[in-house]
Parts: sequence; C-alpha cells; structure tokens
Amino acid sequence: MGIEIIHILGLILVALVLGGIMFFACIMTPLVFTKLPPDISGPFIREAFPVYSLAMAALTFLAGALFIGTQNSVLLFLVFALFIFGWKVLMPIINKYRDAQLAGDTSSAKPFERLHRASVLLNTAQLIMVAFVFVRLIS
Repeated sequence: MGIEIIHILGLILVALVLGGIMFFACIMTPLVFTKLPPDISGPFIREAFPVYSLAMAALTFLAGALFIGTQNSVLLFLVFALFIFGWKVLMPIINKYRDAQLAGDTSSAKPFERLHRASVLLNTAQLIMVAFVFVRLIS
C-alpha cells in the first residue's frame, strides 16, 4: 500500500511539472509577449521566470526523491539540476546581453539570440525528459 501511495504522489508531481513546463512555454510566455507592450512584457517575464524555475525545481526534486534508486529518479534529478542551471547561471547571462542590446550595443544581439535559443532548447529537453518519465509511470 505504501509503495502505491508513493507512486501516485510521484505521478501527480511529475504531471504538475509536465503541465507547468507546457503552460509556461506554450501559453504564458507567448501570451505575455503578444498582449503586453515590450516595456512591460520583458520585465514581467524576468520576474516570472525565477518563480517558475523555483516551483518547477522544487516539484522535480520532490518527485525525484520519491523515486530514489530508479532511472526515473536520475532523470528527474537531472531536470532539477537543469532548472537550477537555467535559473542561476544561464538567465543572468542572457539578461546581461539583452540589457546591453537594449542599451544600443549591437554586438550583444548574437550572443543574446544564441543563449536564448539555448534556454529554449534546455526547456524543451526538460519537457521531453519529464514526459518520458510520465509515460513510464503511467505504463
């Protein structure tokens, strides 16, 4: 009985992470950038991203802890580490280049675009890994 409860709780956490990633990437971010003016959308996403990263990292860590000793745990802890990396390492660098670009430094455009693309690919990789774990859990 205890193992079943842990499995169900872990499945719920994984589903929350999967839904959170999809919501942020497919609904919230595009909506913010299409409905809000640039002087509001950029600062808003900068404030929202750390909250998103912290929430997703925490949920992923908890799910990974519930499946400790399994391949699912390894993947979930990797996703957790990638959330922390994206939040604490990648985003400050991206923001630095974006700020320089907005201040008129044209040489910052390419690094910003390259790093932003890397962050999108990172988020996509996290989505794929979490979806893989989710499918394994429901099988």
